[in-house]
Amino acid sequence: MGKLLTFTVVAFAIAVGFAWYKIAEDAEPPILPDFYWGPSTNKGKKDDESIRPFKIAVPDKVLEDLKARLKREVEVKRLQKPLEGIGFEYGFNSEYLEKVGKHWLEKYDWRSREKTLNKFDMFLTKVSGIDVHFLRVKSQNPQKYKETKPLLLVHGWPGSFVEFYKLIPLLTDPPTSSFNFEVRYINDSSIYQRIQY
Repeated sequence: MGKLLTFTVVAFAIAVGFAWYKIAEDAEPPILPDFYWGPSTNKGKKDDESIRPFKIAVPDKVLEDLKARLKREVEVKRLQKPLEGIGFEYGFNSEYLEKVGKHWLEKYDWRSREKTLNKFDMFLTKVSGIDVHFLRVKSQNPQKYKETKPLLLVHGWPGSFVEFYKLIPLLTDPPTSSFNFEVRYINDSSIYQRIQY
């Protein structure tokens, strides 16, 4: 009885695997229409596909305005109290929002964060009418590795390129490996062909 059961399970697994393989092999990827996302006044014009260096640089005036608005909101205390026993089930908890506002006002160091965000080389290029942001990070010691392989990272929604900041150095300069990766982060995989310069 045991051999028959084993044979049945193995045969079933092989059949399911083969069916899955055939389904995946025959499946055609959907064809997505070419869509223009930019302003309607520019539709039909050729995009500037040049690759431009980019740095995050928020003007002091913008930060001062943000702090002034946050201060008003925190001081006025017009946020509605959340329902008792409800955390974030019906939106952002207003008590926690007040704590976040105070943190931004009193402790958060945007300039330090800006330096961290600008740690890797960033670029912009235009795709379908909108600017697309991407990173391209190479090893600091390329001669140390026998082979460098390209690796494309794309985040989901909601998400941010910051999610990869701790991982990127481990990929571009792994301490114990004969190969490494040249990391390319893009928030839109459709421009991959354009950044293989």
